[in-house]
Amino acid sequence: MEPMPHDGSPNQGYSLIELLVVLAILSILAIVGTLSLGSRAPRAVKSTTLQVRGALQEARELAISTGRNITIRATWDSAAKTASIVTVDDSPVPAMKSQVALDASSLRYCRVTGSGGASLPTTSPDVKSLTAATTYGFSSGSNGWKTDLFNSSTYTFAPNGYLIDNTSGAALLGGFFVGVVGNTVNHTGVPVGVVLVNDQGKIIAFYKADSAAGTDPDYQWQRLE
Repeated sequence: MEPMPHDGSPNQGYSLIELLVVLAILSILAIVGTLSLGSRAPRAVKSTTLQVRGALQEARELAISTGRNITIRATWDSAAKTASIVTVDDSPVPAMKSQVALDASSLRYCRVTGSGGASLPTTSPDVKSLTAATTYGFSSGSNGWKTDLFNSSTYTFAPNGYLIDNTSGAALLGGFFVGVVGNTVNHTGVPVGVVLVNDQGKIIAFYKADSAAGTDPDYQWQRLE
């Protein structure tokens, strides 16, 4: 008996192997897509934290190089969800020197604290218990943790690089910080970054991939260079 000829009908269907191959490809694409989305928040937190630190360092260096008081203030547009750090030369006539706009693409995946609508996580271990910062002259009670820059605050760098009261000109006790919090959950916490500035103008930045990971306050913290 001769085999029946193939009539070319489109209703032949797919074999089981072909279906399994398609499902495998779709699964791989789904995993890759999930990993890609999950990696955006950590990158955004790191990028924004470094950008904040860079803007503050630039302001301090400007005060030292010009021999003038340089005031910095942070602005947050809640409608547009944009943030910037403004640098003002106080002498002889106040004039804006620069305005560093934080990367808008990064702010889609993270937020600055204070007026940015976010606060540093208080899950254990609290990011404010970062003991590594004490090595650089910081403490949780002052010296960098005093006030959030994005909480409608202004600070002034004197020509010696120290922070001063921009009204009295006296040395300022304490300092300020800027926190950056990721929008997406990472394990049990979120990626976080923080920039600390103490009263002597020392500026350091730290990053943690998971705010709630580990039992040691310094677990997985890394200093950003």
